[in-house]
Parts: sequence; structure tokens; C-alpha cells
Amino acid sequence: MKELSEITEILLNIAVFHQEKFIPTRLNFIYGDNGTGKSTIADAIKHTENLKFRAGKSAADYEILVYNQEFVQQNIQQYANLPGIFTVSQQNAELQKKLQNLELQKARTESALSGTISELETVRQKQELLFHDFQETCWAKTKDIRKKFDRTQRGAKTKIKFSDMLLKYGTGKPCNLNDFLEFYQAAFDESAQSYRFYQDIPDISVFEKIPDLWLLSESIVSSSDSTFSQFMKAVQAVDWVQHGHEKFSASAGEVCPYCQQKLPDDFESQLTACFDEQYQQKISRLKKLYENYRQTANQLYIPLQENLKECFPKANDKIYLNRMNLLKQQIRQNLQIIQNKIENPSVPVKLESVQSVMKEINQEIYIINQAIYQNNQIASQQSQKQRECHEIIWNHIAFLLRQDVNAYYDKTDRFRQEIQFLQAQSADCQRQIKGLSVQISALNHQMTDTDSTIDKMNQLLNRTGFQGFHIRKHPQNQNCCQIIRSTGDIAENLSEGEQKFLAFIYFCQLACEKNPDRNQDKIIVLDDPVSGLDSRTASAVTEMILEMADLCHQNQSIHQMFVLTHQEILHQKLMQKQAERTKYTSFYLLQKKENISSILPIG
Repeated sequence: MKELSEITEILLNIAVFHQEKFIPTRLNFIYGDNGTGKSTIADAIKHTENLKFRAGKSAADYEILVYNQEFVQQNIQQYANLPGIFTVSQQNAELQKKLQNLELQKARTESALSGTISELETVRQKQELLFHDFQETCWAKTKDIRKKFDRTQRGAKTKIKFSDMLLKYGTGKPCNLNDFLEFYQAAFDESAQSYRFYQDIPDISVFEKIPDLWLLSESIVSSSDSTFSQFMKAVQAVDWVQHGHEKFSASAGEVCPYCQQKLPDDFESQLTACFDEQYQQKISRLKKLYENYRQTANQLYIPLQENLKECFPKANDKIYLNRMNLLKQQIRQNLQIIQNKIENPSVPVKLESVQSVMKEINQEIYIINQAIYQNNQIASQQSQKQRECHEIIWNHIAFLLRQDVNAYYDKTDRFRQEIQFLQAQSADCQRQIKGLSVQISALNHQMTDTDSTIDKMNQLLNRTGFQGFHIRKHPQNQNCCQIIRSTGDIAENLSEGEQKFLAFIYFCQLACEKNPDRNQDKIIVLDDPVSGLDSRTASAVTEMILEMADLCHQNQSIHQMFVLTHQEILHQKLMQKQAERTKYTSFYLLQKKENISSILPIG
């Protein structure tokens, strides 16, 4: 099992993270591509708001050092100036006396804070026990009523949710459960459902409004007085000849389709002369009448058929279908009558009225829609009735438990007052500790030894085998240093990689320094430490990282360490070197999906 360290939990709920909890160990190596949230993790550790520390500790107890681009920019300037970092001030008796006094005040305040936190935790445990007992009591007393009216308990079927719901209803209001039962059963009838209304026939006289119906009752004959026309009229063959001509003229050619005799050369012109223009117009209008009647029927069928796609279960569809089939039959008969009229225009005909059957269909639709309306009224009110049931039964439960609720509120109020008092004490102690820590930190920084810092940085360079440059104190400004290249020349300008490397050396010196005058344990964070470095410089930085990891493992000057990188080679090397330190070391992978990152343990 992994051993926890100083920071025991990190909550990430910013940028690419969503409520991501991270439980670090002493050594933490995190690998992730650019954009997966490495810098976000570093910032979260630096600002401490969403961190939890080991018991009895707070952020004020630690010196958190973060190496990132911000660290480089703040500490490296032209000519290798490191402003404000190598400032030297003589330690004197007065500063030391002030420091000792501040440390004593801080220790006393921390002791008071520890006692307040312990007392606060005790009160909170009592408050939690009170709520637990309250839940158990209310749950047991309402067993029967919850079971009997189970559908009103949605969203409150656990003890804690039940108690939360109960506390919303105050002293409640009683009801007669016997009378309520019938109302409850009706409100939660699962068979209730809303249905759409059937469409009726908006105009049952629609067929009577079709143009040219009067032509059906008229004997349509030609008024031509040609010899051939007089002959056909005499033998009453006008309709027969016209029908035969329309049917066979295209395929007969020059031969009569009936007697097979050759037709006269002027047969077509003689035949055309038999039918005057008015006759031809009426025949054309009859054909259009047929088409209008057929199209009207089709438009009528569409909504009537649509009604059957979502049938109302209580409707008598058998009667409805019988009426529809009868209507279709009458319409087909009328279409045939019109067709017969077209074939025999001289014979008057009469259509059968379909109004009566259409009226019967509308009457049946009215009956069905009345039933649908009544059904939908019940269904539409069901949600409201269910809400009413919920309110009635919960008010009744609140009334039954009103004494338990009042007793719970009385005790809770006393605990709340105690907690507020202790929280105010704790906040006051924390403010004092923070102020004392700031003063102590300021005094410690004033006592920085520039010579010692430069010596330690050069020692780090020598241990890594790096020979590209070394550091020396600036001859005019004793608080600054110069970078001397291997050629002996002073580096007036540094590349971006050199700036990063120089900043990292200084950071490493700060991290590895064991200063007995500082009371804060160190937590260090390295955010992409080898990014932008050449292979030689990256190798030197890697060695320094391993050295810091050794110190952290031994719990010496560094008490917790985080290394975040997108360099796979560095991550693999760290995994190889730290493989045997499984109790104190953890490896993680940052994985990003749909713009949300997760921290996955990989070792």
C-alpha cells in the first residue's frame, strides 16, 4: 500500500479537469502530452486552496517551490541577473532575536489551533451522530406508511434522502389515510394515456360541389347534319361508333375493326364531321369530372385512414371500418357510373348520394372523440394529482414526526453555535500563523548568503558533469552574478535554453539546501523541467532531478516532490531509477478525452 505524504489530496476542478481527485505519495511522476493539464496541476499545488495536508498541518507549514516558466521569467534577466534572489544581508543579533520570538509565537498559536481543530472535530462527530439517530428513528416509525404509499416516496427511498425531504415540510398537516387511498390509486393508475382526436369529414357535401355534375343527367348527342352523321343517328350508333373509334383507331389502321373491310380514304374526316365542337367539349368535361371525383375521393380517404394509425383502445373500430368500406364501395360505384356515361354520353345517368354514409362516419368519429376527450382529461390531470398525493402524504408524515423534528432542530442549533464559535477561533489562529509565517519568511530571505548560493550552484554543475559554463559573483554588484562560458568569455546574452537551465540550477540549489533556520518543510514541483533543452543540458537536469528524488526519498531537505513532463525519455528514465521505491513513489498518466483530463495511476 502506498504511503501518504505531506499533501494528502488535490482536488482539480478547473481548466481541463472536472472534480478530479488526486491522492499523491512522497514522489510523484506525472506524464502527459501538452494541453492535458500539467501546468494546471502545478498551479493548484502552488496556490494551495484545493489541497488537503496531513493531520494537524496546513499550507503555512510548508515551503512550496514550483519550477515552471513563471519561475524562469521572474528570476532570469539580461546578463544573467537574478534580481532579488541573491540579495545578501548580514545576520545580526537583532534579526535573530526577532526570528526566535516570532517562532515561539507561531508555536504557541499552532498549539492553540491544534486544540481548537480537535474540539471542532469532536462537535462535528456529535452532530453527525445526532443526524444518524434522527434518520433511523424517522425511518423506523414510517415503515408501514412508506410501504403502503410507495409511489409518493420517489427520490426519498434512502434514509438520508427521506430525512432531507422530511425537513422541508415543517410541522406538516394530518390527513385521513382511508379516504386518501382511493385518491392515491386513481392518481397512479399506470393505464392512463392521452390519445389524439380522430379527424372527421369537414364537408359531407364535397362530392355535390364537384363541377359539371349536371352533365350526367343530360343526353349528350352531336348536332352534325352530315350524311354519315344522319346515318349513325338513324341506326342509334353514335355512342357505339365514338367508343369504338377511341378504343381501336390507333391499332386498326385502314381496316374496320368490326367487319375487316377496307375503310374509305376520307373516313377520319367523315367521322370527325359527325361530332360537332360542343359535343367534343362536353365529352372532355365528362372525363375531367371523372378525374375530379376520383381525386376528391382520394383526399377524403387520407385523414380517415390516418385515424387508424394510433387507435383509441376503447373505440369501436369495427363500426368505423364498416362505414368506411361502405363509403368506398359507393364511391367506386359512382366512378363506374361516370365511366359508363363517358362511354355512352347520350344515356342520362344518376349518381348515388354518399352524404348519408359520410354523415354516419362523422357521427361515429364524434362518439370516439367524446371518449378520447374524457380519457385525455383524466390523463392530463394525472401528473397534477400525483403531485397533490406527494404533498398530502409528506405533510402527513411531517405531522406524525413533528416532535422528533423539533427535538432534532433544538440539538442541531446548539451544535451549530458551538461550531461557529470554534470556527471563528480557528480562523483567527490561522490568520495569526499566516502573518507570523510571512514575517519569518521575510527575515529568512534577508539572511541569504550570496557567496554560499553561488558555490552550491557550481557544485551542482560539477556533480552533473556539465562544463558549458560556471557562475561567479559580479565584481561591481555583490548581489548579482555573471555567467562565464568555457572559453572564459562573459555571457552577455543567454539563449532561452540557457536561461531555463540557469533557473533550474538555482531552483535545485533552493530545493536541496538544508537550512536549520527555516521551520517549513519543502514541497517541490517541476513543470516540464527539460522542455526546450538540448540533449547535453537535459541530461544534466535529469541528474539533478534524480538527486532531488534521492533527497525526497530519504525525507531530508525535500519532503514531497512532483515531476510533470511530456518528455517520454525523461519519464522512462525516472521510472527505471525509482522502480524499487514503490511504497513512496507513484507514476501517473494524464489522459484527455472530450476535452476532460483524468489522472490515471500506472505504477
